[in-house]
Amino acid sequence: MAELAPGPVPTLKRRAEFVKLSKGLRRSARAFSLQAMPAAEAQGRFGFTVTKKVGKATERNRMRRRLKAAAATLPVAGAAVDVVLVARRECLSQPFAELSRDLAEQFAAARRRLADSSAAPRRPADTPSQPARP
Repeated sequence: MAELAPGPVPTLKRRAEFVKLSKGLRRSARAFSLQAMPAAEAQGRFGFTVTKKVGKATERNRMRRRLKAAAATLPVAGAAVDVVLVARRECLSQPFAELSRDLAEQFAAARRRLADSSAAPRRPADTPSQPARP
């Protein structure tokens, strides 16, 4: 059985970490967008982004707190995945149980997708994608 994260979730701190993840795998749900990449460290971390266009400061803070609480319920044992959650306005109105379920589904799907892509052999960068014409 997977363990629950004890206490607060480990978070991303620096802007460069958020920018790097913006180029990674993307998954969407009604209340948030998830961006993920394999973690550089043994344990994955979370980042939370709530833009000014989704509401005033008190609403943005409430969205961030709801996403953090939902992330704290995730089974993170062996999850070496860094994740950024970008909140949408629906994060305020969606019931918490549904928000947590959506996050768990999207997180699990992202982990599977990243595991599949890392296991697949990749073509070396210097190999042309198409054979040269005679």
